[in-house]
Amino acid sequence: MAQKQYATLSDFSRGMNNKDAANLLPDNALADAQNAILGRGYASKRYGYSRYTPTSLTSAISKLYTFNRNDGTDQLLAVSNLQLYKDNAGALSPITSALTSNDVKMITYKDRDINDVVLLADGGRLKEYDGTSVTIVVVVVLVGVVVGVVVVVVVVVVVVVVVVVVVSS
Repeated sequence: MAQKQYATLSDFSRGMNNKDAANLLPDNALADAQNAILGRGYASKRYGYSRYTPTSLTSAISKLYTFNRNDGTDQLLAVSNLQLYKDNAGALSPITSALTSNDVKMITYKDRDINDVVLLADGGRLKEYDGTSVTIVVVVVLVGVVVGVVVVVVVVVVVVVVVVVVVSS
C-alpha cells in the first residue's frame, strides 16, 4: 500500500480558483476552501459564530441587521412577526409594528442632514429608522430630477447641432 505524501503549502497568493481543473492549478492557488478566510498570500480559519436566541419572542426571527454608525456604535436590529426590534443587552425591544412583510431589505445610508439611518424596504411604503423611531420616507425631489434630465437632454442636442454646423462649414 502506498504511503500518503504530505506537502506544506504557505503561499496562497493566487487565492481560490474554481474555474480551472484542479490538476492545472499552480501550487499557490486553491481548488476549494471550506471554513477559511483567504487573504493576499494567506489562508486562515474563519471566525466562529454564536447562537442568538432572545427569550422575549414567540415567533422566529426572519432578519438580523447590524446598524453600523460612523461614530463607531452599532445596534442589532431584528424582524419577527411583522415587527422591528432592537437589541438591548440580549433582550429585544419593539420599535414598530408597521411592517407589511417579514422579508425586509435593510441598508444604512445618510439622510439629508447627514445622519446615519437605515432604509427599510418591506414591499409597502419605504421606511427609515433613525436609531429611535421609524418614519415613512417622503419623496420630494422627483420634479427636480425630471427637470434636470430635460435640461441635460437639451444641452446635449444643442452640442450635437453645433458640432454638425462646424463640420459642415
